[in-house]
Amino acid sequence: MVYNTYITSKEQFLKKSTDSFFAMLQEKGVGIDDAIRLLEKRKKELEKETLTIPVCIFSHDKLSGLESITKYLKEEKGLSYHEIAVMLGRDDRTIWHACHQATLKMPELLPSKGRKDIAIPVRIFKERKVSVLEHIASYLKQTHGLTYHEIAALLHRDDRTIWTVISRAQKKGVRYG
Repeated sequence: MVYNTYITSKEQFLKKSTDSFFAMLQEKGVGIDDAIRLLEKRKKELEKETLTIPVCIFSHDKLSGLESITKYLKEEKGLSYHEIAVMLGRDDRTIWHACHQATLKMPELLPSKGRKDIAIPVRIFKERKVSVLEHIASYLKQTHGLTYHEIAALLHRDDRTIWTVISRAQKKGVRYG
């Protein structure tokens, strides 16, 4: 019963909000079509800001971290090189080269087997003072509380490599959440 009350109040809130939003638009002389286009554009922006990558795409040793990310975003999410470059804070040519190299090294799709329940937000890779592997390992350690061994198993790396990259990231002051 409480659930139905919540839904009703949520629907009422949304209805009141949209009614007042469209009333404001009419006062300012903005058409509904323009408003809908703006909302759709904003929705796409928000989706890009919250885009995540499943950790299973890093569970091979053929590609570098950046190559895996660019290949995933290009092939699975259909983003352009420019969109990927903006999201990662890199030059378009760097993204093209990483994606091109990834395709040469691994023409098939990225592996989809493994843990899909753990996802890494794309936005963390924008910070360039930390390597891609440092970002991934530190994020998994800090936000998911995984051990060095669990992270190493997920990423198919040696435990000592994971310890080293997390240690380097800590020295650089990397914090998530």
